[in-house]
Amino acid sequence: MVDLIGAKVTILSYPDSSLLSKTGVIIDETYKTLVVGFDKRKVRLLKENGIYAINFKGRFFVVSGIKLVGKPEKRWM
Repeated sequence: MVDLIGAKVTILSYPDSSLLSKTGVIIDETYKTLVVGFDKRKVRLLKENGIYAINFKGRFFVVSGIKLVGKPEKRWM
């Protein structure tokens, strides 16, 4: 099981261009969304709409959000 809460994430591709290249921390996750904290702002992102660079426990991944869709407790990386 992989719990991404607390991982650093950088948005590489997303329909809202104001979020591109922003780096934050994943603070919550649901089946289809990530909640990312950027400074004092929280943003809920649809996983499937983006490509993300994730720094997770010292390992770096670039992943299409569609691969993150699903229950966090059933995901293996």
